[in-house]
Amino acid sequence: MNTIPDFHDGFFDGLWVSDEKRVHLFLRTVDKKPFTLVLRGVKLFNASNIRQGNIILDLALLDAQQLTTAHIAEIYEFEGEQQEEKIKRFLASAQEELLNALEMSTS
Repeated sequence: MNTIPDFHDGFFDGLWVSDEKRVHLFLRTVDKKPFTLVLRGVKLFNASNIRQGNIILDLALLDAQQLTTAHIAEIYEFEGEQQEEKIKRFLASAQEELLNALEMSTS
């Protein structure tokens, strides 16, 4: 795994979701150096509140053991009966498969 630069106060310029289970995030550091973060083997991608001019507050790569039920609930947006059981089951599966998650907070 490569090291991700510090993007605090950097810029989110856009994204591209390819059909090869890849997501390309186009970012710039605070000193405006362009960077493309390519995620491979993506099982599920969920993005919300993306707006022009977003400034990155935090960008974190979470390993399987850092994932929580809150992460799973946000990613999958479960609704209806037995929601808690589904979340727990999906969390256990993600940890078993050693999946990672990328969490980006923007302004």
